[in-house]
Amino acid sequence: MAHEFHHANLWGANFRGKNLAGADFSHANIRGVDFSNALLMGTDFSYAKAGLPISKTICLIALSIILSLFAGSISAYAGAIVGDLLSNGIYGHSFFGFVALITLVIFLIIIIWQGLGVILAMVAEAVAACLITAIVFFPENQAGYNLSVGSILTAITLVGTMAGVGHIAVAVAIERVLALPGARALTIFIAFMGAILGTLFGVKAEKSTPVEAVVVAYLITGLVALIAIALGIYIGWQAIAGNPKYWLIRSLAVGIVAKGGTNFRGADLTNADFSHTTLTSLDFRQANLTRTCWFRVQKLSQARVEGTYLADSKVQELVLIKMVESKTLITSICGV
Repeated sequence: MAHEFHHANLWGANFRGKNLAGADFSHANIRGVDFSNALLMGTDFSYAKAGLPISKTICLIALSIILSLFAGSISAYAGAIVGDLLSNGIYGHSFFGFVALITLVIFLIIIIWQGLGVILAMVAEAVAACLITAIVFFPENQAGYNLSVGSILTAITLVGTMAGVGHIAVAVAIERVLALPGARALTIFIAFMGAILGTLFGVKAEKSTPVEAVVVAYLITGLVALIAIALGIYIGWQAIAGNPKYWLIRSLAVGIVAKGGTNFRGADLTNADFSHTTLTSLDFRQANLTRTCWFRVQKLSQARVEGTYLADSKVQELVLIKMVESKTLITSICGV
């Protein structure tokens, strides 16, 4: 006898490894339910409410806020280091300040052009070069000391800025997956608040420092922070939109959001029906999806589908198109 869960509230239930073949979960609340390794052949999940429970959603919003605050503050602090290098007048520091600024511009252009994979390797090489420079000019005199400090600060600037871009990108990507009204604006606002904090703590303005130098330091700090935050927002947006250049951010965000959501990992979903179901925060990894119905599902691209035929984005598009075409054809023939 088939199990009947029609319209049931199954929030957080555990059906791990159970035989629920032919069960009716239509219109049920299956948020946070564990169906891993379950037998779900022919099961009806149409119109089901899947995904994360409210408590996990709140935790993810808090995580995004923390990431945004950290991203804004560390980006501004990195910018403050560049500003200080350019404005403090110490021998060798201005040179490294220009090097850091030019390198940052090049890196940001490459991120947009080539994506994150290439830039990670380049950042590692640049940091290694800075550290080698610091060792070569290891303080035997004041000039060597200044050059060593400048090269180390340049390395910190590069790492800090890239970390800021990455953190805000992940935060925005998480918010896009969650699709909660107002959460994205809050995340961006917190990032700018973090940038203000990073600026206040990062810029070193002594009483003897000329006003012009302080103004330059603040302008450079604000500019670096603003560009880093804007680029992070762009990357996070593009990652969830499916831009392959930023697959790393997308995979990380989808993986984080799917943790604690409805879990079908390793389940047998042969002939199962997910019609009209929203699939955000679902885990289908290594599941058997033979002849599974995806008619008018939403957010399929935001589910974890590694180890299934849906791992190919082109297959996802084809499946959805064919499902709509098949249902339209049946409706026109049968008149239903």
